[in-house]
Amino acid sequence: MNKYYLNEVLSLMPRLLSLLDRRPFSSTRGSFDKSYWHFKTSDFSNAAAQMGMETMARVWNINDSSNPYYKNENILNLTKCSLLYTVSIQHNDGSYDEWYYNERGWAGPTGYVLQSVCKTYQIIKDHLSEKEKSIVIDSIKRSCLHLDRRDEKNILANHIAVTIMSLTSSYEILQSPQLKDSIIKWWKFFQDYSFDEGWSLEYDGIDFGYNFASISFLSRTLNSIHLEGLEEYIYKSFNYLQYFFYPDGTFGGSLGSRNTEHLYPFAIEFWKEKLDIASRIDSLLKNKKIKLIPPSTQDDHYIMYRTNDYLEAYELHASKKQETSYLLPFEKEGHWTKEFKESGIIINKGVRSYFVSNLKKGGAFYYFNLNNSELNRKDSGLIGSLNGKLLTSSYSSNDWKATYHEKSFSTENRLEKVDNKLFNPLTSSIFKIVVMFLGSSTFLSYKLKSIIRSLLIVGRNPEKNIHYRREIIIQKDNIKVVDSLKGKASGNIMIEDDFTLRYVPQSQYFTEQKLSSSPKFHYKNKNTDFYLEREFEL
Repeated sequence: MNKYYLNEVLSLMPRLLSLLDRRPFSSTRGSFDKSYWHFKTSDFSNAAAQMGMETMARVWNINDSSNPYYKNENILNLTKCSLLYTVSIQHNDGSYDEWYYNERGWAGPTGYVLQSVCKTYQIIKDHLSEKEKSIVIDSIKRSCLHLDRRDEKNILANHIAVTIMSLTSSYEILQSPQLKDSIIKWWKFFQDYSFDEGWSLEYDGIDFGYNFASISFLSRTLNSIHLEGLEEYIYKSFNYLQYFFYPDGTFGGSLGSRNTEHLYPFAIEFWKEKLDIASRIDSLLKNKKIKLIPPSTQDDHYIMYRTNDYLEAYELHASKKQETSYLLPFEKEGHWTKEFKESGIIINKGVRSYFVSNLKKGGAFYYFNLNNSELNRKDSGLIGSLNGKLLTSSYSSNDWKATYHEKSFSTENRLEKVDNKLFNPLTSSIFKIVVMFLGSSTFLSYKLKSIIRSLLIVGRNPEKNIHYRREIIIQKDNIKVVDSLKGKASGNIMIEDDFTLRYVPQSQYFTEQKLSSSPKFHYKNKNTDFYLEREFEL
């Protein structure tokens, strides 16, 4: 499987290099943000795009007969230009901008960018002058200080993991005892937001793709620093996440708090020699029974996030392991039910079916037919235009009142209002003026980002007068799902569709499996209680 990862990245190199400003004497030479240096649609250079320099450095350094970029002098010079341009757009406090000017982001993007600065520096440092080395080292130190001093109000465990990873890469270069203490401090902070089931918090619940990301980021620290309990956490995480590899080859999805489906091959390659679960995932990948969302599917903003993970997976060159006899949960024989109460997940494996539901996301569920390995039902919950408002049950929250009985589960809460906030020319201009002045202060920029996240992502807006309940009953031959609304609700209702409403940048990617249709139940409701009962064969 290793060569696949290299070939995928090599096929993308023309696209990646087309995003790079390669013009001699250009003031933005080395920038990967084409919307800034070429299209002129942005008024600042997105620092996250600079992770492309690490991809160039790694490709330049890989000796493979299929790699035309190996030790190419032009690629080396462009990598040096990109590295020096990256540190030139860094703020004095050590931070970088990704989404707007004066963002001064924490792990995203400063942690990501710092990681790429460190890895690029380690690969090409023998080709840098002493002055250039000094400039890069000073930049690394400033970013480390920024990451150590700052934090985010809303918990994203993968951002803590990114911070630990990038500080560890910095420690490999700087060998600072204070940096080692900082890494241990952030690891303890990560543990505070991890659960015994084997997952860590992403805003308000479990998210499968980003929990796999945390495994990948944290695994990179194991050869450089000892973090007590880390390997145990990763074992638990693999044991938990195995339940969310599905019969149709997909992973995770809209049952999670952030709707992500992406895997990180580095983590699979790193652990497949030690863990049967990772070895089985690798085997299914080789046989195309699990479908990755490759960098080629992702937009220009995120292609650099993925290419480096692919190249590191290739570089591991793990020895061939004898095929494991281990099976993932959906592959195993028998009829069983599994509860993960901390995350709100229930799973039922029938003779011919695999059913997964998240009670802390309104009982959203996937129902798979094992006879043909297809997703027969995908239900993100209820959505409807009721009483002149767009309302839904599809939101992740600990406020859901979930109950667990033998073979019977339920969850209930109020519906949530859905807002789709967009900029217009006036609000866009006001926003840019605000960030220009308030963002000049690191403290105020963090306050502003917290407000933005609350408005666009994590803020709650419940509808007080409409109460929703979903009950899931596992019977001898079928699963019964019962939906009900209490309260005066007039308008259109739709149930049984796969939709995502939370703003998450690394989501909304199209895969072939999304072509499969699921029956959608449409209803007109007129100020009465609503009731719907469905049954699915086990």
